[in-house]
Amino acid sequence: MLQKQAALLVGLSIARVCMCAAQPAGGADHPHPMYHYPRWSPDGTRIVVVSISAGESHLLVIPVAGGSARSIETPKIAPMAADWISSNRISIVGHSTAGAQTSFAIDIDGKNLRPFRRDSIASATRDSSILLYEAQRSGGSDIVSTDRQRRASRQLTRGFWAEQPSISPDQRQIVFEKRVDPNRMDRSEVVVMALDGSGQVTIAAGTDPSWSPDGKQILFKSMDARGMLWISVVDVATRAVRRLTLGVHPEWSPTGDRILFMRDGTGGDGEVYVVSASAGDSRCLTCSLARRKRPVTQPPSPREGRRALPAKPEVR
Repeated sequence: MLQKQAALLVGLSIARVCMCAAQPAGGADHPHPMYHYPRWSPDGTRIVVVSISAGESHLLVIPVAGGSARSIETPKIAPMAADWISSNRISIVGHSTAGAQTSFAIDIDGKNLRPFRRDSIASATRDSSILLYEAQRSGGSDIVSTDRQRRASRQLTRGFWAEQPSISPDQRQIVFEKRVDPNRMDRSEVVVMALDGSGQVTIAAGTDPSWSPDGKQILFKSMDARGMLWISVVDVATRAVRRLTLGVHPEWSPTGDRILFMRDGTGGDGEVYVVSASAGDSRCLTCSLARRKRPVTQPPSPREGRRALPAKPEVR
């Protein structure tokens, strides 16, 4: 469960969510929704995404292979971003009717909406012997490691803004985002270091880094000379960088052969795409939904039995 919460915490960064949700796309002056912050299901067959339109927002679960999207109602809660806890349960960051921003969890059939406690850990080894978190300080952020009991801590970065740490699949390295000026994304660097913080090496210019499932590549977001944002990958061994397509909020599929991301649509609305990690061929998952405000089907009756899908392995 800790490893799942680690990935969830990185994904549901409140600052990034608020920045993207504040864009005019999908707002009251736009007839089509903005589909925000897509995330893969554990088995890679579905995505969850927040649809923002005309002053309201709601959750959608969309089959990647095609088919009808499912709307998940969250009474008295306006979702801002969501991610999978398991194959049948989703976590939400959103605003309640009282105006408070908080976290919830809900089943994909719309039942069991409950408050959800998020952990401060950003990444962890499989045995939870090393836990990473971001320590906020005046004017900056550092990456700190601690043990399973959270008694001893060690500062791994200093002298610059560091965030979004992630431990490699082989449990030997950490990738993170480095900024000398936290307000200059164009100066962001993708840095790899050892688990003890030594051997820090910049391997690309960009932000939002994450390891591929096999640990051979790092997915990140880069900026070109015109200020356009690209979904990019860098080979860890050779440091060769490939720009795949324009977009933001990228995420590897569980098998590592596809990448999910968001891109502005032709009408200024945020659309969700999937792109091949090798060929760079992309396909829109939400473009056919954008013609209607709520182009979805409601959850099926509980009488319609659905086979439980395998959940991600948990760390105990």
